[in-house]
Parts: sequence; structure tokens; C-alpha cells
Amino acid sequence: MEPVTLQDVAQATGGVLVPGSAASIEFSGVALDSKEVRIGEIFWAIRGERFDGHDFVHEAIANGARAIVAEDLSFGFCSVPVLIVQHSRSALADFAGWYRRLIDAVVIGVTGSVGKTTTRELIHAALSVKQSGTRSPQNFNNLLGVSRTLLSISKRHRHAVVEMATSSPREISTLSEIVSPDIGVVTSIGEAHIRGLKSVTGVAEEKGDLLRSLPKHGVAFVPSTAPAFDRLTADVEAELITIGSNPSADVVARLVKFDGERLIANIEGSEVRIKVAGPHMLSDVATAYCVAKRFGLSDEEINHGFDSFTPLSGRGLTIRRKPWTVVDDTYNANPTSVRGAIDGLIARPCAGRRILVIGDMLDLGEASTVGHESIGQYAKDQGLDVLIGCGRYAGHFAHGWRQAGMDAQCPVFVCDSASEVFDVLRDELTPGDVVWIKGSRETRMERVVEWLDDFNPAVTLPLDTPHSAPARTAA
Repeated sequence: MEPVTLQDVAQATGGVLVPGSAASIEFSGVALDSKEVRIGEIFWAIRGERFDGHDFVHEAIANGARAIVAEDLSFGFCSVPVLIVQHSRSALADFAGWYRRLIDAVVIGVTGSVGKTTTRELIHAALSVKQSGTRSPQNFNNLLGVSRTLLSISKRHRHAVVEMATSSPREISTLSEIVSPDIGVVTSIGEAHIRGLKSVTGVAEEKGDLLRSLPKHGVAFVPSTAPAFDRLTADVEAELITIGSNPSADVVARLVKFDGERLIANIEGSEVRIKVAGPHMLSDVATAYCVAKRFGLSDEEINHGFDSFTPLSGRGLTIRRKPWTVVDDTYNANPTSVRGAIDGLIARPCAGRRILVIGDMLDLGEASTVGHESIGQYAKDQGLDVLIGCGRYAGHFAHGWRQAGMDAQCPVFVCDSASEVFDVLRDELTPGDVVWIKGSRETRMERVVEWLDDFNPAVTLPLDTPHSAPARTAA
């Protein structure tokens, strides 16, 4: 972050300085966690569901905070300047939007039902070969996260890749107003956050707000076969570039080969090579390639950038644990992303069986039952060998699997907890198996990955406490 004054913050937020506070004081960083404050930063007191930043103001000052932004003086006397704002959360967004306009970096907004984080990382990996830039850290894709990402941009950065998420209408519009993107990327449109957005058409309209926020000289990259394409791209004034495997796409990307580790693709006649979890990530790779080309990178530079790409934990990270292979895809799940995971699992060379461990897909609202049953049926239709469902909707996965036909050689298991998944895997795993693990964030399916990391057939360690008697069933 470039140095700014407390007076700048007051101007951006409409805040009021507490009498005696020095408006001219400078700082070059914002902290929301009192434990993470670095000397010379400003501490922004946020009221949340679990913690109130106002309770930690004095700890922040002790750790080196140079000034405080807060909603009131409930923390008492303060030895550093204080700026009072009406709502600290929205004030941070206002300040981030103000700061964004000081920065010359090309800002790339990324949203979509599936593949946001992977595409963000791919774009940054490619561009970083030739220039300095930054991108959203971790899962910083909501109002607070996007604001913090913008405030991390400095004048030396030539690009910033900002991930943007939503679960209800108008969130992308709000984020786009703050981000002011130059380039917009929609990775996919699918059955995500249906409870808030109501339908796939609602998802398309919401994600399309990113594209509608682009200036006329901006560029929008979208999947050529996105559902509700007309609603996604309605009223977009920026240049629109479609990407897909169909000949009608502006940029045609085709799979050449996937050997279980490396994907080889042909994108507009150019060969692209990258290590990813499966061919279902081709669209993400092609999108990153197109963005990098827009920056003037050569094919050689892009492939060199892709060589540095490593999937993040929980997002298609392949872990080889002899005598089986594990794919950690546990960060989140919706019907669209799970179908992609199934496609990826089917495409992997496998000496044993292909096993899908799947936790509940949350935030589907009234579509929950149908959504889980459709995944069970799709998994069986595609030829998976074993399905292990975990959670409240595990029975619906199993029902869909059975609807696709009964087969004693291809079992489905219904588990109430991660411990029961452990029991199944302990009994079922054989050398050469590939295990793909997925589920919504709240289901914490990463516990299964952790167990597989530590698994010793001679030792049984329960994942849940207390460890109840197995309630799993097989069909």
C-alpha cells in the first residue's frame, strides 16, 4: 500500500476526526486483526458476528498501530489519532474504492460459479513472468477481502487479479463499484448459491454485473457455452471475447492429452502445457492464456509462467500417498463443480478404482434434494467405481446412484460423519485406487485428507470426537 494520511481516509469515508487527532499522520497499511498489526499501520475496528474489533483497540496500539478507525469510543481513552465512521465495514470499502483510483495497475476482476481461485492463480502465475503484480490472497473475495486486496496494491504493481464472490443479488455490483476493473473474467455459470440467487439465470445476471461494470475500452472474457448467455452479457459495453471448445467461440481451446498429471491443450493453434487435476480445468487454463496474451506475453512466457503454478490446498491438489492417489478438492462444492470433479476423476489413469468421497453441497435451497440426487446419478453414469457420501444429504447421493442401476461391484456408502468415511476407506482402499475428496466448506472434508496423509493400517485414529458406532450403510 502506498502512504496516505488520516485526512485522506476521512475524505474517502466521510469520517470525523476525534478532537486532537493529527490529520496529517501517514500510514502505509491497514490491519483488521490486532495481533497482525505492523508498526505504522492503521487499525480498522470491525464489528463481526464473533468478535468486535473495538474490544482490541488497545492491543492493536500496543502492537504498533499508528491510528484507529472505529464506529465509537467504547474503548475509552486512546493514545493515537482516532477517526470515527458510521459503519466501519462499509467505510473500509469506501476507502478501498478511493485508493483504487490512485493506482495505475491493470485490475482484473474474476468471478464465476466454479474455478475463480484457480483462474486467479493461473492469471497471476502467467503475468508474473514478465511483470510485478498481486492477487487476492486466500479466499479474500467478499466485501472485506476485496477491500483488503485493493489496499495491498502498490505503484510498482502492473496488474492486480481480484477474486469476487457472491451469494445474493447485487453483491457483484457492489464489489465492482469498488474494484473498478479494467478486465472482467467470468469462469463459469452453474448451480451455485441457488438459495440466494434462485436459479441459474439469476446466477448469470449476478455474475454479469462484473462485465457491465467494465469501461468501453475494457475486455470481458466469458465461456462461449455459459447458460443464460444473453442474461450474462446483456448491456455489456466492453469488448466481449468468448472462450470454448466449440468452433463458434472467439478463442477455441481443445484438449490434446491428459496423463493424470499434465494437461496439454491447443489454444488457437498454440500448445499449452500445465500440471492440473484434470481436463475439466481446460477452460480456466484457456482463460488465463487469453488474459496473458492481452498483456502481450508470448506462448513461451505463458508456458513458463504456468510451470510455476501449483493448485492450492483444497482446490484440486494431487497428493500421492503410496499405494493410492488422493485429490484434495475440499474447499467447496456445488453441482457444477462436482460434475467437473467427476469428469476429472474419470479422466485420470488408474490402476485400481476411482473413488469419490463427497460431502454435502450447501446453499442450494429448494434445489438441495434434486441437486444431490443428480450428482449420485451422474457419478454412476460416468462410471465411478465407489461413491461415499457424507452428511445430511448423503442418502440423496445414494438414491441417485441407485436410480442409475444397481451393481454389487460398484458400491455406494452413506455416512453421517467423517469418522464413518474413515471406517469405509480403511476397509475399501486397495493399491492403485484414486480417491477424490470434495464437499462444501462447512462440511470440513479436509479432515479425510488429513487422515489419509497420516493413515497407518495398523493404527485407527477417529476423525470426530466422540467416535460413535458406525452408522454407514452400503447399497
